Amino acid sequence: LVSAAGERPLAVAVLRNGQPLTVPVTPKWMPEQEQFLLGAFFSIARTNLITSVDPDSFLGRSGVRAQDRLVGLDNTPIHSFQGLSVALERLGAEATAFTLRFERDGQTREVPVDLTQTPLERVFAGLAVEIPTRSLNPLESFSVGAAQTWGMAMGLFNGLRSVIRGEISAGEAFSGPVGIANILNEGRQQGWPAFFFLVAFLSLNLGIINLLPIPALDGSRLVFIAVELVRGRPIPPEREGMVHQVGFFLLLALTLLITFDDIRKIFF
Repeated sequence: LVSAAGERPLAVAVLRNGQPLTVPVTPKWMPEQEQFLLGAFFSIARTNLITSVDPDSFLGRSGVRAQDRLVGLDNTPIHSFQGLSVALERLGAEATAFTLRFERDGQTREVPVDLTQTPLERVFAGLAVEIPTRSLNPLESFSVGAAQTWGMAMGLFNGLRSVIRGEISAGEAFSGPVGIANILNEGRQQGWPAFFFLVAFLSLNLGIINLLPIPALDGSRLVFIAVELVRGRPIPPEREGMVHQVGFFLLLALTLLITFDDIRKIFF
């Protein structure tokens, strides 16, 4: 939606202290990210409390342990993982070093980071932080789950529409088995709630994609059934089989192409 709006102002509805509020926001083109952004970021909320650390990771070797709190980056206080992301972005691409501050039992220790020796993506690898949760009764769980499912489904349809319109490249929008495995691995590092949320999200994506009228998928079979109902007689099996066979090979070729692109994104 933000990409489609371009430089046109958007009416963003928010809830503040229980009161609805509409704020006009104009997306801004960010050359580094090569996309329009609102300046607000939406993700699973994560605190600054570390729940697990891979002992062989950079921070693990630096002495960081589970139950430590990340409280600062240089002179910037950190209260959440989102705050860390903002602080890192403010450092800019030119930064070559910074210092992280961790708190344990009331004591603060510093971990210097030299980006010329350790790339940023490796600094926080193997780190999981707390995801705050609250308990819901069965009725609330069903309502929240249904709302999230509907929202994710609409997001998928909007994404497909953007790909068809050329607003988003297919390489950015789709992932194959390698990309999916990489996403799930990142989710696992963020904790089991994030992992199972991603599993549900991927399952919904696969379910909706499977219903599209693409040969070799169930959506195509539904189209054939609808045509047979309109015609009043079945379509010759050999013709339907040929369509599904061609569609299957095209999907296989597309999967190989997307898988190659996934590998390129990870290693190059």
